[in-house]
Amino acid sequence: MQRAKFKAETNRFTGSPKLGILVLHGFTSNTDESLPIAEPFIDNGFSVSVPLLPGHGTNPQDLARTTWKDWVCAAQEEIQWLKSRADKVVVGGSSMGGVISLYLAGTNEVSGVFTLGTPYKLPKWIEIGAKLYGMLGKSVQKDEETLSYYRRVGLTSYDIYPGPALRELTKLFVQMRKVLPNVSAPYSGHVGLRDTLVIKGDANRILTTINSKAATITYYKRSSHILIKEPDSELVIQNVEKFLSSILE
Repeated sequence: MQRAKFKAETNRFTGSPKLGILVLHGFTSNTDESLPIAEPFIDNGFSVSVPLLPGHGTNPQDLARTTWKDWVCAAQEEIQWLKSRADKVVVGGSSMGGVISLYLAGTNEVSGVFTLGTPYKLPKWIEIGAKLYGMLGKSVQKDEETLSYYRRVGLTSYDIYPGPALRELTKLFVQMRKVLPNVSAPYSGHVGLRDTLVIKGDANRILTTINSKAATITYYKRSSHILIKEPDSELVIQNVEKFLSSILE
């Protein structure tokens, strides 16, 4: 099967110096997933960065050549860009973008962090597959249900998981969990109750591991993994906007 090549790029918007917001997309995805989250913040006049993470938005072979450090470093650069333009910076993202956001919140001084559909740990079968396919340098074909979901909600994503990148993803989760106790900024987590990638209890494990005095988890009965494309998407954005407003108070 021929792999599609997507055109995507890092997007930066300079707005109010009061608040800068970093929004990160998920694994094998691109800014098609993160821009819809960021658009209301851009419309509200904030400074916003929506980066395309290394290896994403081109082809799976590019992703296979990257590491978790590459993804984190790219996001770190955007934090610095936002800090040069805003008094306060909030980091957030969808799925893996949320994992990176929590890692950044544990290694940087930020004013807040939010996550959408972000697990505490990958399911065991993914971890085993990542180790095996990573060592062999092979890729995992996404199942038809996953591919049809992406088509239905209008998102572009690779139709395979490159094995080496999957292995890097597991390393990212390990690093994120190591620094979770360092997260002291206000936290807002959002989880779809129909999400099969977020293991039961994951959200609460994040909540009880971080050291934030202002941390909440909101659940959405009608939604699955990519919350911005689910039936509760408008409510999700409204709740994130309330969270951002609390940061400015």
